[in-house]
Amino acid sequence: MESIEPTVTNHIWLGSIPVVISLAENDNANQREPLHFMALRCAYLPLYAPTIKAHFFQKSGSTTTFTIDEATELWYDFRGLPLKWHYPIGLLHDILSHSSLPPQQPTQSTEHSLIPWKITLHISSFPADKLFKSIPVPSLQTDPPRDFFMNSLKESEFIRHITTKKVMALSKTDQMLLWDTISESVRAGALETTIDQQQQRAKLGALHDKFWSVNARLMGEYTHDATSPVGGVGQVRSVAVRLYVGWDKPFLQELVAPGPEITLLHAIRVLAPALVPSDQVPSAESAGDPLTNHMNDLQLKGVGSNESLAAKKEFKVITHGVEIPLETPLLWLSRNFSYPDNFLHLVLG
Repeated sequence: MESIEPTVTNHIWLGSIPVVISLAENDNANQREPLHFMALRCAYLPLYAPTIKAHFFQKSGSTTTFTIDEATELWYDFRGLPLKWHYPIGLLHDILSHSSLPPQQPTQSTEHSLIPWKITLHISSFPADKLFKSIPVPSLQTDPPRDFFMNSLKESEFIRHITTKKVMALSKTDQMLLWDTISESVRAGALETTIDQQQQRAKLGALHDKFWSVNARLMGEYTHDATSPVGGVGQVRSVAVRLYVGWDKPFLQELVAPGPEITLLHAIRVLAPALVPSDQVPSAESAGDPLTNHMNDLQLKGVGSNESLAAKKEFKVITHGVEIPLETPLLWLSRNFSYPDNFLHLVLG
């Protein structure tokens, strides 16, 4: 149950959300119609900028001339909440779908829905106190979306191995391939209108295979040997997992030790102990387990079984729009449901 399953990872790669983007009223002098498209869950909003610009700002009859400057920063909001473009689109949607959001105005009832996801595009009044800028700076050879992705990839690698050697050992070509396959998927798949759905899925599937031809070297087999030094060859210290509990709150991140018997519930015990009832203690069968030891160090108490908490339905855990059973093996979930940055991004519902 710990292996990478291409059928599962391919479904994750193909996952998409119907999106409707409307230009903010104060920026929409030309009364442009909204843009409708399917956004890939694993992609990032800045990757759609070329198509968005072409729809809203391209001069009539021109394929290269735009009514806005190339340096104009595009940013988006949902119900007045600026969207963090450095989060994958699927993660953004999951967080907003399972958060207590600011109340809608009566006139917004059909303008700010989540299916389809209706968001607002802005080209002015950039909220610099809430968002990073995403426009590349050629003179500095920077590309913020790509750079954020690579930094996140290195961070997830460090959490697993206390080193980024596996990432740094990749050739420059292979490092760039990890990002390029995501951006190519946006160009070749989600916004392509000249091919049928079967051809589209085939294109995206080929890019998925290309991505995993490199990423499999980073998400290799997990091993855990208590006699080996943490961070040794093939040794994994922790699963790279984050739990999001609301749009206005920081994500929760702790070291969750790996192991074949560790489930999603174990991870929640570590990440959000307040969710777990305190009237029971971990079962004796888990004594000596590295995660149990870690929880004891934190003086946590948990339920006796996965089923007892799951049955109470006190909370649910979502990723990629799917509610995940609490008894799901964490290693399998991490290796198959992680986003391309190799973080398992979980949302509390």
